[in-house]
Amino acid sequence: MYYEKRVGDVMVAVDGCPALAADSTIREAVLTFKRRNAPVILVTDQQGRPKGLLTPEGILRAFQPRFYRSDFYSRSLSFLVEWMDPVFWEDLFVLRCRAEAERPVAEIMDEIVALEPTDPLLKALYLIVTKGHHVLPVMRGQQLLGVVTAATLFEEVCRVMTREVPPRYAGVMEAAG
Repeated sequence: MYYEKRVGDVMVAVDGCPALAADSTIREAVLTFKRRNAPVILVTDQQGRPKGLLTPEGILRAFQPRFYRSDFYSRSLSFLVEWMDPVFWEDLFVLRCRAEAERPVAEIMDEIVALEPTDPLLKALYLIVTKGHHVLPVMRGQQLLGVVTAATLFEEVCRVMTREVPPRYAGVMEAAG
C-alpha cells in the first residue's frame, strides 16, 4: 500500500533551534545565524513562548526602505510603489547595514504560520507559494519540532516524479502529463 508522506516525514529536525528575545537586535540575529548555521531563528516573548520567526530573507527585507514597501501606502496610493525606481547610491549598502543593526527583530520577524507533523504536503506547498514563506515551522503546541523549506518540498517533488508511480495514482499522472 502506498503511503503519502506528511509534513513530519519530510521536515528537517531543528534540534536546539536558536531562539532570540523579541527585543534582540538584527546584529544579534546575524551573529546567531552565522554561528549556528540555522535556517530559522525562533523569536520569543519574555516568557520564552514563540512569538515569530526570523529567516535570512526576513533580514534582507529589512534593508528595503519603508517607502518602497506596498504596505507603507494606503490602498488608494499603493500604485505609487510600481512607479518608483530603486536607489543604488554608492556606499548605501554599508549605510543600510549599519542603520539596521540595532533594530529589534520583533519589527522584522515573520508571523508564525505553523504546520503540524500530520499536515499534508500540499498544505505546506500552498503556504510556501501563496504566503511567500520559504521556511515553515513544524510545531506541536508551543514546541518547534522542525522546519519545511521550499527546497525540502522540491526534493520531494523530484522524488515522486522520478520514481515509479503507484498504480493508484497512474491515471492521475497520465491525465496531468
